[in-house]
Amino acid sequence: LFRSACPPAGGKVLRRQRSNGLPRLASKAIVAGSYFATGSVFGDWGRGVLRYMPELIEAFEPEIVWASFGNTECYRIARWISKRAGCNWVADVKDYWGSFIPPGLRGNLARRLLGGAAAMTALSRGHIDDIAPFAPRRLTEAATVVYSGVADSLLSNACEPGPDPGRVTLTGAIYSLRDLTRLIEGFALAGRPLTVDYAGHQGAEVKNCATAFQGQIEVVDHGYLPLDRLHALQCNAVANAFVRSGPGWFQHKLPELLTARRPIICLPDAEQQSYSVNALRYNAGGGQIPRQQTLSQFNGEVNTLVTLRATLHDTL
Repeated sequence: LFRSACPPAGGKVLRRQRSNGLPRLASKAIVAGSYFATGSVFGDWGRGVLRYMPELIEAFEPEIVWASFGNTECYRIARWISKRAGCNWVADVKDYWGSFIPPGLRGNLARRLLGGAAAMTALSRGHIDDIAPFAPRRLTEAATVVYSGVADSLLSNACEPGPDPGRVTLTGAIYSLRDLTRLIEGFALAGRPLTVDYAGHQGAEVKNCATAFQGQIEVVDHGYLPLDRLHALQCNAVANAFVRSGPGWFQHKLPELLTARRPIICLPDAEQQSYSVNALRYNAGGGQIPRQQTLSQFNGEVNTLVTLRATLHDTL
């Protein structure tokens, strides 16, 4: 197993954009321009990685390269290695293409980046359907679904000491500030103070959404956490939430959330029933039971209140 920490090379403007250090319009222009010019918004990381690739190719002699999207630079690096090592590469789709790529560039980038791939894998059928209108048909029609695995330690650990009724977790990227705001508004109407333990890279946005609810919502920004510490937080929560991306709500964090054996909340997108929540209960003996629930059903079952403010004035 080869592991190497590769510092980025150049790209100060891109790093400012990724840290929300630029005005919104300027940020959008830089993202679109970078995608159009290079096919990526992580060229600084790619340049840092490619410094080490000649030695890696010589020492490792790869027979196949597997590159995972969420970051198109992975595809660019895979293409580079494939060409120089004389091997095939496989395009994996872990995130929704439509959630990350600007609308006008989705087809252009898919053709530019995926044309030389030998095969495609994806996290779910929904991920394949999302990229299918843009990617080469030979890849999407033969694509294989490879669900994310779960560490054995998460399956074997008991969830102790049990749920804290005053804590919920929010995990991962925030794909919609509107949905995040609705979620925080729902937390604020739980009838008691709540601590939201956030794990991810957008703690500033989560804290900013909660500023209007001082005394009701406290956000603890944990940043990125090792898996065992994240799992402990999720086991200790009364419920675990995420803001979903794309047309489907199956994301790679979901199997890990299931192992905490706590209710899972995700705010639906606009095309879903807008004043409801998706809940997924996990029973150790019975597997998972996905379903849509109204506010009253969800609140009575989970013993906490998470929904949109607009639905609550008649209920509380």
